[in-house]
Amino acid sequence: MSLLDDLRAQLHKRKRNRERKRKLKQGHKAQREAKAIRKLRHRIAIVLAPRTMWDSVTIGNIPSDASAVAGYVNGIFHTFPALKQAFPNARKISIAVTSSVDAHVLDIEAGNASNADAPSWYRRHDHKRYGKAIFYTSAGNVAALVSTLSAAGIKRKQYIIWSAHYTDSRHVCSPKVCGFPRAEATQFTTHGERVDESKLTWRFWNH
Repeated sequence: MSLLDDLRAQLHKRKRNRERKRKLKQGHKAQREAKAIRKLRHRIAIVLAPRTMWDSVTIGNIPSDASAVAGYVNGIFHTFPALKQAFPNARKISIAVTSSVDAHVLDIEAGNASNADAPSWYRRHDHKRYGKAIFYTSAGNVAALVSTLSAAGIKRKQYIIWSAHYTDSRHVCSPKVCGFPRAEATQFTTHGERVDESKLTWRFWNH
C-alpha cells in the first residue's frame, strides 16, 4: 500500500468513527475525530502537491502548464506580482533577495542576502502567512548556513532548505545522493539559460 492509499484509508476510517460517535451523541469524541480528519486531509494535500517547480526572471519562459512557480518580491527582477496573474492556479512561492523583506524564501547568494542575515530574517518571518521559512542557497553553502542558524538556536527541523546544485540530473540533495547536506528541494538544472527547474520533496510543502 502506498503512503497516499494508507492516508486515504485512515481518512475513511476516521470519517466512519466520527459519524458513529455523532449518532451515539459523543460530541467531544466526534470533535477529536473531526480534528484528526482535518490533519489527514492536510497530509493528503501535501502528498499530492507538485514535485517540480519552475522559476525565471522572464515569466514567459516558464512552461504554461507549470503547477508550481517561484518569483521575486524585490530586487532587479520583481516578478512575483506578474507571476500571480500569469499562473492563477499554480502553487506560488515568493522570494526575497534581501533580509529587510519577508517572503516564503530568503535568497542567500552573492549580491543578495548572506548567512549572517538568516537568523534575524527567520525570527521576523511571518510563519502564519508564509509557513515554514525557506532558505535558498548553493549546495556548497548549506552546511555553513545550517551552522549559522544552529549557533543562533534555530534547529534544522524549523526551516526548509532549497539548494542549488546544477548537475542536470533530477535530484534533491542529500549525503547519499550527491554528497551535500540534506535539502527539501533542489534546483538542479537550467534550460537554455532561460528557466530553472527544481525537484521538490513533499517536505517542501509541509508548512
